[in-house]
Amino acid sequence: MARTTNSDLRESVPELPPTRPVLHGCANPCPRSPKVLDTASGPRLPTRAVYLIAGLNTPLTFGADDRGMNITSPALSLLQSMTSDSTTSDLFSIIYGQSAGATVDPIGALTSAEKNETKGVIQQANDPETKSAINHFLAVVAKAPDLKTLLADPVARDVFLSANGLGDQSAYTALATKALMSDTTKTNSLASKLSDTRWLAIAKTYDFANKGLANLKTSSVLKTITKGYADIKWRESLEQNTPGISAALDFRSRASTIKSVDQILGDTNLRKVVTTALGIPLQIAFQPIEAQEKAISSRIDISKFKDANFVEQFARRFLIANQTSNSSGTYA
Repeated sequence: MARTTNSDLRESVPELPPTRPVLHGCANPCPRSPKVLDTASGPRLPTRAVYLIAGLNTPLTFGADDRGMNITSPALSLLQSMTSDSTTSDLFSIIYGQSAGATVDPIGALTSAEKNETKGVIQQANDPETKSAINHFLAVVAKAPDLKTLLADPVARDVFLSANGLGDQSAYTALATKALMSDTTKTNSLASKLSDTRWLAIAKTYDFANKGLANLKTSSVLKTITKGYADIKWRESLEQNTPGISAALDFRSRASTIKSVDQILGDTNLRKVVTTALGIPLQIAFQPIEAQEKAISSRIDISKFKDANFVEQFARRFLIANQTSNSSGTYA
């Protein structure tokens, strides 16, 4: 049976080039004609020093005396991501009169998250924005006559899909509606044909095709969903300081349920963690499914994911590899 990928149903996103940008500097005036970077939060920066980022084809100009620049600007974030180089670190000191920030220890961050997870999720559930979204979801569920009506509401859709591990698909209303309304007893249903196995798992769990919203509207299920949403939002809040930690925590909680390589390949988070930890490059996604399966099975015995200690070490291995690959764009 031919597999249908999510990309068949929506516009593909072009892959970024895997090369790491190289920073060059030159004093003003520069022999090339650089563009002056405008920031959304401040005025045009004075032309004092010019930095050309090879590979991006976008010369950027920063003022050496501009200390009011928003530190969250894309350009500055890009420069900060390259602070492992001592020259770049010195460059930051010269321009901004301060040293570049230290890299967050991903292992320490994971240990802290594991220790404080229960408290963190409770606090996140009481966050005004999170609480508002949950209350809105519950109100919509109470009135919705069917799944289509429920998913038509953007907030309710985001809460439901996020809580079920599909938050990255919340923008695709039509796909969500058609996939989740699939009759999973039929092998030709959309959910059964999609390569992303998360759709099939959720469609089976709630059985919307045969039972409508009956399963969803039970108090125990709603409690699980609202807690799951708070959990997801808590994990996402940790991403700003430790990229990849949300995927690592998700992997830890579900690794023992992995039964096949296909399950890994069909799940965004599991695929990201496993391929990154194993050093499998992004380009493997363009290979036949058999080649992708072999790339994983030849590197690891997935039965080891039943071992909690192995899973913990694997999650740490992923975070370390992810920290490196973020700067090079080499791995999945």
